[in-house]
Amino acid sequence: MTSNISQSKIRILFMGTGVYGSLVFNELDTNFFDIIGVVTKSQNRISRNPNLNNELNIQSNKNFDIYRINKFTDEMNLKLIQLNPSIIIVASFGLILPDYILQIPTLGVINIHPSLLPKLRGPSPISSAIIEGMERTGVSIIKMVKELDAGPILFQEEFEIDENYNAEQLGLALFNVAAKNLNQTVKKIVDKSITGISQDHSLATYTKMVKKDDGLINWTESGELIIRKLKAYSVWPGVYTHWNNKRLIIKEAEFQKKENTGFQKNGQIIGLNNHCITVKTLDGFIHIKSLQLEGSKIMDATSFVHGRPAFINSNLN
Repeated sequence: MTSNISQSKIRILFMGTGVYGSLVFNELDTNFFDIIGVVTKSQNRISRNPNLNNELNIQSNKNFDIYRINKFTDEMNLKLIQLNPSIIIVASFGLILPDYILQIPTLGVINIHPSLLPKLRGPSPISSAIIEGMERTGVSIIKMVKELDAGPILFQEEFEIDENYNAEQLGLALFNVAAKNLNQTVKKIVDKSITGISQDHSLATYTKMVKKDDGLINWTESGELIIRKLKAYSVWPGVYTHWNNKRLIIKEAEFQKKENTGFQKNGQIIGLNNHCITVKTLDGFIHIKSLQLEGSKIMDATSFVHGRPAFINSNLN
């Protein structure tokens, strides 16, 4: 005998924010799913991380309520129970779900995590993969459990990291893979053809929450690591240094490895070469193509230096 769930559309409650959440939501199969509501983060809080706080770009003709929250209140929890979802889908939501939310949907809560779990659990798997210099990462669709990113794996696909990718580009690529495979994964949950593969928790690694000062350049570090951070923190917080007691944001740069770099200090501005500002690092030179001084607009290196002759031979810190 066919279950009541399979006789009608699956009731889906979606939780997500920003471009990644939008990408996933707009791939949902509305012929199979009944979207009963969307929960997203409120825009009342000002944030410089667009992937966490941007409005969802929803492409749907269906009429459903959108709930904008900063936290789960008793009123919101009651509303979720009343909606009676079959499944909750979470994609780039930015809020931690209380344990009791996991008990509301009859078929569980499904989360998209942009790493090859159990590697890179936690809040910053995309930027961490870039900073660690990983050649490959991936995306996992899991059933959520109480422990962070520790649930059974329902779908997983490996992905080669293009050396030119920044965090936004890598994130879009990974969430696109997940979005293209989410419908089939959920359908398999409904017909019980998959239950998930348990993670090997002994292999788990963890990422940390990215803070604003993580973007501050340490000029005694490897130039390669500085460039990785430039790519990893492209969305937020950006990579920056200080000059003349002002924040100087590096927008575009490349690294030239060179062991014997003379007697210059790390962080010293060597000169303007081939339309790039050259800065000494631990093991070579960073060539800055574009940058932005606090309170000013983004400028190419040549224009920046021509307006500031004292910049050459000064030190960044």
